[in-house]
Amino acid sequence: MVAALSFCFLANTYRTPKLRQQEPVSVAEIVLNAPKKAEVGELVRFDLTGSTGQAYKWLMVPATVDFEVFCEGQLTVFSARKPGTYMFIIGCAHNGTIDIVTHIVTITGPSNPDIYSPEIVEPAEGSSLDKWIPYWCSINKRPQAEADLLASSFNNVAAQIAAQVLQQPTEIIQATADANRAALGKSLPGWKPVLRQIQVEIRAQADQGELTTPEQHRKLWIKIAEGLRAYATLK
Repeated sequence: MVAALSFCFLANTYRTPKLRQQEPVSVAEIVLNAPKKAEVGELVRFDLTGSTGQAYKWLMVPATVDFEVFCEGQLTVFSARKPGTYMFIIGCAHNGTIDIVTHIVTITGPSNPDIYSPEIVEPAEGSSLDKWIPYWCSINKRPQAEADLLASSFNNVAAQIAAQVLQQPTEIIQATADANRAALGKSLPGWKPVLRQIQVEIRAQADQGELTTPEQHRKLWIKIAEGLRAYATLK
């Protein structure tokens, strides 16, 4: 009897310790910032930078050539040449979980397969490079979405110069060529007239002794990116 009471006493006194609560595991979640309406030829941006994901996949229906995914799938630009309804299916994976979102953009305006860019008045003689670049893009009918990608390319090289990753002019030029090729892919040949004009300006500044330091290259590359971005955002 005493033994039984002792057992009951011990059982009530020494309780099983509580298990430590585990930290919650983050799961895949798509947070999309994008418009639902746009006009023909307008540059549409999709932003997933607020999402939780380790890998992103995009599917566009119907598919067009004026659709580019970059920054490891977190940023996308799109431009439609004709009105209609365009559906985007986005998926992401994280810690063994997935999330899928469908987004529809309605494009309005006149149908014109030749629409690439807005018309721009020729700048006055002596205008800065960032004023000439939108004009060169316009007369060569370059897609605005691609101009946005090219602007990011020049900005990325400028960042590498600032970080002292690139210091020599030959390194900077080669890195720029590689970055532009990666940004534009098969569209690069269509940009040769614009890039040739930019190269002429770069060469002119070099001949005048205005492009001898990495910092001078960085500032010029940012100016080029500003011109491309100005064109990409015109309506």
